[in-house]
Amino acid sequence: MSDAPQLVTPLLVTVWDARLGYDDDAALARSLARAAGWRTASVFVTGVGSRATGTTSQGEQWVRLPPPAAPPHPQATQLKALADRLFALDEQRRALEASGASRRSPRRVQAVAEGKALRRVRERVREQPLPYAELVAELDLLTAYAEALDVEVARLDPAVVVACGAEALVLAASLGLPTLYVPGPARTGVRGEAVEVAERRWRQRAAAVVPAGAQAAVWGPSLRSVGISAAPDALPAPDPEPGEPLPGVRLGIGPANFAGQGWAWGSAVRDRLDAAVDVVAVQRPGFDFPADVTPTAEEWDSLEWQVAHLPRALSWTHALSESLRPLLGLLNGSVVSGDLAAFRRAGVSLAVLCHGSEVRSPRAAAALYEHAPFGPQWPDNAALQETSDRNVRLLPGIGGPVFVATPDLLDSVPFGVWLPIVVDESDFAPAPPVLEREVPVVVHAPTNPRYKGTDAIEPVLAALEAEGLLEYRRYGSLPPRRGGRRAARGRRAHRPRGHRQLRDAVDPGDGRRPRGPGPRPRPRAPPHPARGAGPRDDARHRGAGPSRSARRPRRRAVGGGARAGVRAYVARRPPRRAGAPGLAGGRNRTKVT
Repeated sequence: MSDAPQLVTPLLVTVWDARLGYDDDAALARSLARAAGWRTASVFVTGVGSRATGTTSQGEQWVRLPPPAAPPHPQATQLKALADRLFALDEQRRALEASGASRRSPRRVQAVAEGKALRRVRERVREQPLPYAELVAELDLLTAYAEALDVEVARLDPAVVVACGAEALVLAASLGLPTLYVPGPARTGVRGEAVEVAERRWRQRAAAVVPAGAQAAVWGPSLRSVGISAAPDALPAPDPEPGEPLPGVRLGIGPANFAGQGWAWGSAVRDRLDAAVDVVAVQRPGFDFPADVTPTAEEWDSLEWQVAHLPRALSWTHALSESLRPLLGLLNGSVVSGDLAAFRRAGVSLAVLCHGSEVRSPRAAAALYEHAPFGPQWPDNAALQETSDRNVRLLPGIGGPVFVATPDLLDSVPFGVWLPIVVDESDFAPAPPVLEREVPVVVHAPTNPRYKGTDAIEPVLAALEAEGLLEYRRYGSLPPRRGGRRAARGRRAHRPRGHRQLRDAVDPGDGRRPRGPGPRPRPRAPPHPARGAGPRDDARHRGAGPSRSARRPRRRAVGGGARAGVRAYVARRPPRRAGAPGLAGGRNRTKVT
């Protein structure tokens, strides 16, 4: 055996604050570092949940931390010190009196005089704020953030740190590692003064300062300056080929199948990766989408049906739970975490796919999107926030990859990977030839007007119709498979349907969601994933429009790519225990208790 030491691939760590939205500057830095052959990890602060760690479908480690407790305010600290000293003086005076000391005893006179002086000081402290007390408190908070992050980053042992924001800069400076600094959003008031003080002190420690919203052409030289010599100046185009088939994989997806997306994703995996797929969908009135296993609601809750379903489910090699819902029926409860023990004993790798409102944070969405449907007029915001917080806390406990169906969900699930939704283009093929009418027909068919942005969409379309530029048609909820045909008759459909047909089930890079000036209700759709370019590298968005920092105070990103993510997920086959169900015959006789 050779005694030569094994080379360890160096690690780049990005540190950022997820409470301000998904940070696509950090995402771009990680993507370019991975393209250079480096390992990457992400450490971020979030307002939901306790400390948690995990690994994405691409093998990237992440660490989630709650914000540290705010240090005591300087004025409160001084008042407490005065109170402690006054208490000690009173105890000293009482002890002297109990021992028979006279009122003119020097020690007693000194204690009484000091007590009177300290009480006058205490009154002045209460009445007059201490000079720079608020600034000192903010600087103490920055230091507390750095100390909380220090342990986690040091444990990862990175070679390079990308610090996004002043808190991360203070941390990186204390570690003495090669650092690239990305200034955070502009702050006002005392917080802004504290950030300015911290930057003035520590900014020179950074190897380079990368402006927020910088393109890959700026990041490439910056990464090379800290030792990532192979860092490219652009994200590499994804391989258009679907890759090697995975005939031994058997994937189960369900049980929601919202808008037929479970079936569409399953078809993409089946067609592109040559894997066996079972799509499970509980029957619901008005949602007649195709699926392989279609129990009724009564069967889904029936012990007899669930026991009969177990052999098929436990013969899967991989399972994808939609919206944290169980895949074995309600046998183990209404959350997929109840199925974990059975899946683990059977050697089934479990992942979760989040669709929307089950994890979308109304608080974050309202702060980041002008037209988010979570204004003060909606009485259910508190209940929706509670549901989101609870589900986001549950996700790390699943122990597998987490996917999100739309890029905006990365604000609520920053450790997720974007799995684009699938649209069958044949459903939207126009029946009559296009652009032959005097004006185009625009169709809006929201399934839920509140969440589909109807209040923001209709006034704009109505104004354009009044100018004679288009004809607007509004439809209610359409039965499955009819929406596309009706839209085809209208030439152009405006439906909240995400992106175009996903041909490979995935897009490997994480990049930025393009945005126009000011807040937008939803990010603009990226180009076709199968054609290779992610939204960051689409030529339409490079160098166009105002800079990122001028548009919004924080960065946004579409997250990791789905094709590389899903492929990496299904390629990881956990070892099966002895007697665990296999693929032969599609049968499983293992008893699960």
